[in-house]
Amino acid sequence: MDKETTILESDISFGCIVRMLLKNLWMILASGAVFAMLAVMYLNFLFVPKYTASMTYAVTAKVADYTASRNARAATQIAATLSELADTDYVREAMCEAVGVRNFDGEIRSEQIENSNFVNVCVVSASAKEAIIALNAFEEVFPSLSEYVSNDIITQVVRNPSISPVPSNQPHRVRIVVIAACLGVVLMGLGLVAWSILRQAIQTRDGARRLLAAPVLASIGHERDARRGKLKKEEGTRSQLLLTSPTVSMRFTEQIRTACSRLEHERSEHDRHIFLVTSVGENEGKSTIAANLALSLAKQGYKTALIDADLRNPSMNRIFGGVWDGTIPLNQLLAEPFTKEQFMQCARASESEKILMLFSNDHDPKATELLSTPQMKQVLGLLKRLDYIIIDSPPMGLFPDAELLAGVADASLIVVRQDNLPAKDINDAIDALGRCKAELLGCILNDMQSGADGRGYGYGYGYGYGYGYGYGKKYGYGYGYGYGGHSRSDKQKSRS
Repeated sequence: MDKETTILESDISFGCIVRMLLKNLWMILASGAVFAMLAVMYLNFLFVPKYTASMTYAVTAKVADYTASRNARAATQIAATLSELADTDYVREAMCEAVGVRNFDGEIRSEQIENSNFVNVCVVSASAKEAIIALNAFEEVFPSLSEYVSNDIITQVVRNPSISPVPSNQPHRVRIVVIAACLGVVLMGLGLVAWSILRQAIQTRDGARRLLAAPVLASIGHERDARRGKLKKEEGTRSQLLLTSPTVSMRFTEQIRTACSRLEHERSEHDRHIFLVTSVGENEGKSTIAANLALSLAKQGYKTALIDADLRNPSMNRIFGGVWDGTIPLNQLLAEPFTKEQFMQCARASESEKILMLFSNDHDPKATELLSTPQMKQVLGLLKRLDYIIIDSPPMGLFPDAELLAGVADASLIVVRQDNLPAKDINDAIDALGRCKAELLGCILNDMQSGADGRGYGYGYGYGYGYGYGYGKKYGYGYGYGYGGHSRSDKQKSRS
C-alpha cells in the first residue's frame, strides 16, 4: 500500500540527486551529443539559406527651393510606393519571366536609409542567381512604373544591383551547435532530477518514516572504502564490510548493534529467535547486513547460526572470505533427507567469527523447491536450541523464496538501500510479508550517505575488534554443535 503520495522537502536528499546525476553522467553527455548532432543535421539538410541582392536609388524633389528635408520626405514617399508596387502581378510576372520560373517565391522590399534621400531596394531568394536576376528585372520595369510615382520626384540609380556570396541569414554554426548541446544537457539533467524526486525512492530517514508502511528499526550509514581498498591491494584479497574487519568505523558497529537490540527485544519478550533478512531488489546489501547482525550477536556471547538461503546467488562464503569448510553445501543438504552426521558436514562452526555457518557455493536453479521441502524445517529444528538464527533470503521482488522462508521464520526484516527503489515497490513487499507467518519487524535503512538523516559525518578507520572470551567446541546440543561462550540467558541463570 502507499502510505503517502505527496512529496515533501524532507523526503529529498540533495546528495542523492548529485550522486544520481554523476552516476548517469553518460546519459547527460549523450543527450548533449544527440542535440548537437540534431543541430548539425538541421544546418546541413534543413536550413534554407537566403541571399539578398540590393540596389540603391537617390530620390530628389523637382522644386526650385532645394532642401535636404524635402528630399528625405520624397524618399519616404518613394519607398512606400515601391513596396506597394513590388507586390503587383505586373512586377511579379516580369521577375518570373526574367528568372525563368512560373512562380517567384522571393521577397521584394524597399526601405529608406535613415535621415537621407536614399532608398534601398532588395530582393531575397534562396538562390543567389535568382536574387540578382530578379533585381535586374525590377530595375528594367521600374521606368514603366513611373506613372504610379509622383511627377515631382526624380529617382536615379546610385548603386547598381549587387549581391553578397554569403547568405544574409548565415547562422553562427558553432554557437548553434553549442547551444543545442547545452540544451540537451540541461533537459536531460532536469528530467533525471524530476524522475529522482517523483519516483519517491527512500532518500532520507524522515522520508522512510513517512513513506514506508513499516517502522524504521535502524539506519546503517555509508562506509567509505578508502582503507579497505588499500588493504585489498596489500593483501591481494577482497575486503568485505564486516565487524571483524579493522577498517570499519565505530559508528557502523554501533548502528549494527542498534539493529541487534531489536532482535534481542523480540527474543526476550516474544521468544522469537529465527529472523529472516530480505530485500525487495538486488544490491540492497541484505547479505552484508545479515552477516553483520550474526557477527554482532555472536560478539555479545549469543549462540548464533547464519543460513545462506539465497540459493540462487549464494554469497555468504565469499563475504566471509571462504572460511566455511563444509563438505555438503546447504542446497545439497536440502535436496533429500539427511542424517545428523550429514547435517554437521554442512553446519560448520567458525573459530574466528564464532557463528555456525550453513552456506552454499554454487547457484541452484531449484532453489524454490529446496526451500519448501521438509528438510528446511528439519534444519531449523536442529538449530532451535541456539539463541539466534539469521536467514539470508533472495530478493522478494525477483523470487518467491523469501515468502516461503517467512512461513518458517519467527520475524522478518527488510533491508532498504538509500535511493534504490520506489517506496511503492517496498510497500508492496511489506504487504506481502505482512500476510506471512513471520512478524514483520520493520526496515533497516542501508548505505545512508552523509546528510540523509539531517546531519553530516565522517568515518575513521583506526578501530580493531578483538574477542576476549574463550571459544571451544562441545557437544551438548544434541547434534555435535555448541559454543564455549555463554548466551545471555545462560548468564542470567548463572547469576540466579
